[in-house]
Amino acid sequence: MKMMRFSLALLWIGTVLLLAGIILFFLGADFSGWSLVGIIGGILSFLFYVVINYTVVKEFSIEYSTRQWANMFVFIVCLVGIIIVIQMVANNHNRRFDLTSQKEQTVAPITKKLLKEIPYPVTVIGFYKEDERDELKALLDLYALGSNKFKYELFNLDHNPGLAKKYGVGSYGSAVVEVNKKLKNVIYPSEENIINAILTLTNPIPKVIYFLSGHGEYGLEKVDQEDLSYELLKKALETENYQIKNLLFVGEKPIPDDANVVVIGGPKTEFSRVELKRLDEYLEKGGGVVIALGQGKERAMKDYLRTYGIVLGDDIVIDPEDYLTEKGPLVPLIPFYFTHPITEKFTIPTVFPLVRSVTKGPTLEKNVMLSPLARSGEHSWAETDVEKALEGKYEYDPKQDQEGPVTVAIVAEIKKEKSPQENTKNEETKKLKNGKIVVFGDADFLLNQYFELLGNKDLFLNTIHWMTEDESLITIRKKKPSQEDLNPVFLSQIQSRMIFIGVVILQPLIILAIGMVIAWRRKQRG
Repeated sequence: MKMMRFSLALLWIGTVLLLAGIILFFLGADFSGWSLVGIIGGILSFLFYVVINYTVVKEFSIEYSTRQWANMFVFIVCLVGIIIVIQMVANNHNRRFDLTSQKEQTVAPITKKLLKEIPYPVTVIGFYKEDERDELKALLDLYALGSNKFKYELFNLDHNPGLAKKYGVGSYGSAVVEVNKKLKNVIYPSEENIINAILTLTNPIPKVIYFLSGHGEYGLEKVDQEDLSYELLKKALETENYQIKNLLFVGEKPIPDDANVVVIGGPKTEFSRVELKRLDEYLEKGGGVVIALGQGKERAMKDYLRTYGIVLGDDIVIDPEDYLTEKGPLVPLIPFYFTHPITEKFTIPTVFPLVRSVTKGPTLEKNVMLSPLARSGEHSWAETDVEKALEGKYEYDPKQDQEGPVTVAIVAEIKKEKSPQENTKNEETKKLKNGKIVVFGDADFLLNQYFELLGNKDLFLNTIHWMTEDESLITIRKKKPSQEDLNPVFLSQIQSRMIFIGVVILQPLIILAIGMVIAWRRKQRG
C-alpha cells in the first residue's frame, strides 16, 4: 500500500515538475536553469515510476483503452503540429487589425506608399533610456510591419556612449535615419519626423513654395492667440520637405526663379496690373499658382482669372443638410470630388467656411484646359444675397440663386505651344512644362482652426504635390489621435509571455485535463 502511494506521488510530482519546467522555459533565459531542473526532474520521476510499476505499466500498455488513448495522443500531436505550421506561415505573413478610432497603431498611407516606392532600404538606429525601450520598440515596429524595406536597431544610450557619439546623438529617444548611406538625426522618431528624414535624404534639395504678402493675405506665423494664420499649413509643408518663403509682392517685383509654387491666400486688397502681369510671366515659364479667395470684391483678380476661363461667383454656398454642426449651413461640408490626380482615391469630406462658387466660363487664353475639382452637396445652393446670408437670413430663390451642387474649386493647365525652333531640338528639350493654376473659393479652410479638420490638410498637400510633380506623395495622411488613443498599452516581455502561456498553453491543457478526467470516470463506471 505504501509503495502504491509512493509511486502515485512520483507520478504527480513528475507531472508538476515537467509542466513547471516547460512554463519556465517560455518565460525566457532568466529562468532557463530552473526550467532545465524541472524538466529533468519530471522525466526522472516518470522513469522511476515505470521501474517501480513495470508489470502494471506493461499490462496497461497492451490494453484496448490504452491504444485508444495512444490514438488520441497521436491525434493531439498532429493537431498541435498543424497549428505550429499555421503559426509559422502567419509569422511570415503578418497581419494586424487596428481597432483604434483613428488607426493610431497603423502607419499612415503616405508612409506605406513612400516606403514602397523608395528604391533604397531604410534603417533607423534608435537610442533609448533604460525604462523606455518598449515604447520606442512599439513605435518602430509599426514602420517595420508597414514595409519589409524598413529595419531598425535599438541601443541603450547609457551603455553605448561611443556609438552615440559616432552618430552625434546626445539625448534619449533620438534616432538616426539611414537611406543609401546618408544619415539624418531626428530628435524623436515620430511618423512625421521619419517621413521628413526619408524625403530629405532622397531629395536633398527641397522645392520652394512662396506665400505672397502685401495685399492683406493671411500670415504664416501666429503673433497672438487670437491671430488667424497658416502656421499649421507651413509646418505640414516643411514636414514633407518643402522650403517655405514669404514674398512681399508689390510693385514690379517678379516671381523668383527658384519658386516651384506660389500661394495667394486670402488677399484683402486689389492686385495691380503689373503684379498680375508678373503672375502671367511666371505661369508662362511653367510655374504653379494656388489662389484661395474668400468673400470679397477683388475685381482685378476676378477679371484676371476670367481670362483663363475661371469665374469667381459673387455669392456664398449654403448647405442646410451637410455642414459643420457647431458652425451652421454657412460652413458646408464638401463631399464630392471630380476625377483628377489631386483627388485620386480621395473620399474624405472637406470643410469650406463661407465658400463662394468657382465655375468654368469661356476661355480667353489659348490652350487652357479646365477641370473642376470639388463640389458641394445635392441640397446646397449658391446664395447671391451674401450680406443677408451672413446675418443668418437666407432662402433659395430659383430666379437669382445657383442650384446645387456648386463647384468650389477648379484646376487650369496652360498648355504651351512649341515654336519652330523647339521642334528641331531633341526629345529631351522638347518637353515643356505646363503652367498650373488651382483656385479655391475659400481661403479660411487653410487656417489653423480648420486645417486639420477632415480632409482639408490632405486636399491642399495633394494639390502642392501635383503642382511640384511629386505625385507619388498624393495620398491620405494620419489624423490627430482621439483622447482614448493617447495612452496605448505596452507589455513587457514577461507580461507578453505570461499571456502566451495562459492562452496558448494552459487553456488547452485545462480543457485536455477535463476531457481525460471525464473519460477516466466513464471507464470506472464501466
